Amino acid sequence: MKKARSVAQFVRATLVGGVIFLVPVLVIAVLLRHGIKLATKLAAPLLKHMPDLIGGILVADLVAATLLLLLAFAAGLFARTNPGQSMIQWVENSLIGSLPQFNFVRGVAEGVGGSDDRHVDVVLVPTDAGLNLAFVFEPSDAPWVAVFIPGAPDWRAGGVAFVERANMQPAGIGFIEAIKVLRKLGSGAHKVIATLERGPA
Repeated sequence: MKKARSVAQFVRATLVGGVIFLVPVLVIAVLLRHGIKLATKLAAPLLKHMPDLIGGILVADLVAATLLLLLAFAAGLFARTNPGQSMIQWVENSLIGSLPQFNFVRGVAEGVGGSDDRHVDVVLVPTDAGLNLAFVFEPSDAPWVAVFIPGAPDWRAGGVAFVERANMQPAGIGFIEAIKVLRKLGSGAHKVIATLERGPA
């Protein structure tokens, strides 16, 4: 009976976690789909004077994708302005900013762009079993720090803990690398081990 209850709780928690993860992903997919349709309509006058295919690729799709990239670039330029920064701050303080997917996508974008402005610090915190990977989404200089301790292989299935800064140390890897280590159940953690062997900086 106890085992059946544990299985039911696991299934329920997994389903809820899946829904929470999929909803923002589906919203993004729908927005991209409508964005491509809109870009195709805007490019319609230009497409009249172009062939249907170039190298086996539909010209309409190619032009639509190019327009979306230009729009993304323009949005990036806007994000560097004061109004853009205010909008980003509003998003981060809203419900969207609290979603793990938002921080994950932001971490990926910053990793690809080579940004030095880290929003997610990867640290090691002590637990009963040893040191555990943890994420700091709001870095501060306070004596106590709120950290998210992820699960494995599903990093989103974790919990929040409050750790003294003195008991926390850098993991020596970035956010994306940490996600890979968790998904592979510890495989590829050589950088973390090397950091531990070197000792505190």
